[in-house]
Amino acid sequence: MNGASGGRLLEGDEVRRRLQAVMASVTPTLPPESVLYRRGAARRRRRRVLLTGIAVPSAAALSVVGLTFADTLVRHPDSTSGSTVGQSATAAAPARSSATQSPSAVTSGVSSAGKTRPPVLPHPTQPGALAAAPGGGLYVADPSTNEIYEMSGAGTFTVVAGTGNAGSSGDGGPANQAELNDPTGLALASDGTLYIADRGNNRVRALKSDGTIETVAGNGMANPGPIGLGGDATQTAIAEPTAIASAPDGLYIAAANQVLKVGAGGVVSQALGPVQFRGADPRFPQSSECDPSAVAVDAAGDVYVACANTKYLLVRQASGAIRFLGAFAAEKATSTLAQLLDGTVVGVDGGTIIRLSDASRTVAATVGQVGSLSYFEPQGIAGASLQSLYVDQDGASGKGPAAIAQGSLTNLTLRWQTPT
Repeated sequence: MNGASGGRLLEGDEVRRRLQAVMASVTPTLPPESVLYRRGAARRRRRRVLLTGIAVPSAAALSVVGLTFADTLVRHPDSTSGSTVGQSATAAAPARSSATQSPSAVTSGVSSAGKTRPPVLPHPTQPGALAAAPGGGLYVADPSTNEIYEMSGAGTFTVVAGTGNAGSSGDGGPANQAELNDPTGLALASDGTLYIADRGNNRVRALKSDGTIETVAGNGMANPGPIGLGGDATQTAIAEPTAIASAPDGLYIAAANQVLKVGAGGVVSQALGPVQFRGADPRFPQSSECDPSAVAVDAAGDVYVACANTKYLLVRQASGAIRFLGAFAAEKATSTLAQLLDGTVVGVDGGTIIRLSDASRTVAATVGQVGSLSYFEPQGIAGASLQSLYVDQDGASGKGPAAIAQGSLTNLTLRWQTPT
């Protein structure tokens, strides 16, 4: 978190110590135009919060009252204030201002004790959706920094899309000079295109193999109705796309109580909607919306959907039949679904990794501890097979740090965690 006077970067324990020292002495102040929101940990939606107070008069005095360190504060994109409030009270991602930055670009400074702080490489703050590449690479979406990272085999990161600022500019140019807003889903197509659910912009963006970015679905409007179906996907209103899946017959998008499909020629259609969701099973509450949080498609063309609102898991078989595959056990119905490179569909239900078919769900593994981390609850998942997986946790719960692990179901190895 930066001081409002342009001071140096404060991180981790230093922020905590400063808070304890000044909490009783600093008068809470907040410019009226500084509208702040808190990202909900469950669905990452921005929620407006009433702050008791926040003051950043200098690097020597900092006070945040009324929020836990697990909360992420972000300036609403409509704010016009010139001052900046840090992205996160737990860890701040280094600022990046050009497309030439890579893992060699570092942030350094001097600690309060006068000692030189070690360089900090670019890295996620709260890793979310994952996408695995056939060559072993990994893409990581971070809604808290509005960036997409590529993780190397050595565990270092390069920003491949996003500038760190919430916005919608940049189509047609380099992706790492374009703005994103709350990217919550990733899908890698067979041609190497990385699709991004740019939730805050009500769009789906495509990071092409030449490094440029473009919008492939959504006109920026948040109208949740089936506006523009049967026409150009880029002229269709797609409200808050949360997740996407790439399949041979098109791109599937989970958004606003429906799953849309962008097929040949960029034409959009509704693959699943409220009628299909409510008719899937007698146990499905007829008055409730599915509010899909995840979608995956297997090699046979079966479409799997995780319903955040009802905690149900559904599958639309290639024949068109809808099947109910059970409810989530996790308190937060935010299961991630993914098709692995070998065609297997998997999901995450709390600390459990589940394997899915068009007729059943089975527990594949339970993850509790990874390496030195006594607490690890998978959130994002991707990989080549059940023997070669990546999983992450975003650290928002405060029970464990942001981290990424790799390995088989029964032998996950810690690859990266938030630098301390």
